[in-house]
Amino acid sequence: MKRTVVMIGVVVLMLSLVAIAADQRALKVTAQPVPGGKAYQPEVNATAPIFSNLAVKDPKGLYFCCSGWELTGPDWLYSQYGYQWIGLQFVLAKQTTVHKISTSVTYFEAGSFTDFLLSIQADANGIPSGTPLGTGPWAVTLDSQSFGQCCTLEVEKKIGLKLAAGTYWVVWSTESNSDLYAGINDEVLDGVDGQTIAYFYSTNNVWYAYQSTSGPAVEIQ
Repeated sequence: MKRTVVMIGVVVLMLSLVAIAADQRALKVTAQPVPGGKAYQPEVNATAPIFSNLAVKDPKGLYFCCSGWELTGPDWLYSQYGYQWIGLQFVLAKQTTVHKISTSVTYFEAGSFTDFLLSIQADANGIPSGTPLGTGPWAVTLDSQSFGQCCTLEVEKKIGLKLAAGTYWVVWSTESNSDLYAGINDEVLDGVDGQTIAYFYSTNNVWYAYQSTSGPAVEIQ
């Protein structure tokens, strides 16, 4: 993909990161570990999650510090190459209510925007529907962590979204004028079972889905 080739050059040249994209898959980025970051503090008496790929029993490996998906706003640093949003599919076996979503989004480059958007969307033939359910999307403020640090989580609470059994997506996106340049960290819990990931490229204005053994780090309760 033309954008991928150009972005690999830009990221490596300007930020000493390595961008990897193949077969029309989402632009992924890697970096060396960065000193600092906060140790994970488990929540006391937490309810069992609806879906989770967080390695909560290992505070030094809650997610992978140094690999993830590019999450960018329309006005980010290299906006001439378009921007990218990410979705991860999950399945509910029975009716439930979503109260909280936890994830890890960390900065590549600081801009004027310090938040990203989270939403739950219905499935539309294997991709996100494009319409947030309930009161979403929810604006979530980033922690001060840089990409390469671990293990702070950003949390959106009191969502109160009732969902019937079925297939849904958690979607990471941005405001229409956001200059955010960040990464969604990879999970490290399960490197065997396939997960369905979708990514949106503004240059094509469509969602693409594919299978991966590693999804964006997230927990839904």
